[in-house]
Amino acid sequence: MAENKMEVMPVGKLIFEMSLPPLFSMFLQYSYNLSDSAFVARLSENALTAVSLSFPITTLMNRGFQEICEREHLCCISGAGAGGGFGQ
Repeated sequence: MAENKMEVMPVGKLIFEMSLPPLFSMFLQYSYNLSDSAFVARLSENALTAVSLSFPITTLMNRGFQEICEREHLCCISGAGAGGGFGQ
């Protein structure tokens, strides 16, 4: 039976490993928004305003998606995804 890495791995290493996917995702999102803003700013001020207003919405959507993925990942780690389930 495979060990739960959250039980045996050192805390510092575990935090580092689990923080990389969200950090990478946020880096990609912010890079896209920066390049998109630079391109749209050439078109008009109103277009840049629209992009700037949509930034918080996309950030919240991204965080919501990350939250869902983290929950699913934690379910698999706890054994619920491997036929164990809660309450057994």
